[in-house]
Amino acid sequence: MHLVNISTSKVGAQIIGANERVRIGVCGIRGRGSSHIDGYMTQDNVEVTTLIDVDETQFAARQRQIRDKTGREATNTVNDIRRALEDKDL
Repeated sequence: MHLVNISTSKVGAQIIGANERVRIGVCGIRGRGSSHIDGYMTQDNVEVTTLIDVDETQFAARQRQIRDKTGREATNTVNDIRRALEDKDL
């Protein structure tokens, strides 16, 4: 019996699918979520397209955070994760 040890992070980085760009939504965009957004923006193939939070007052600050680092804004802001999950482009 042969055992194969595969690091999923290395394998995932090598897989090239139909979409070279990953479009993501971040749910909960204060504190930790803001840190996640910063991390995603360091990845060339990741685009934050949707911000999800029940506190709609957070959207402007996170839009500005994304725009200042990438030159574009997240295109969708929703306060109900179910709406984000319905988005087939996400």
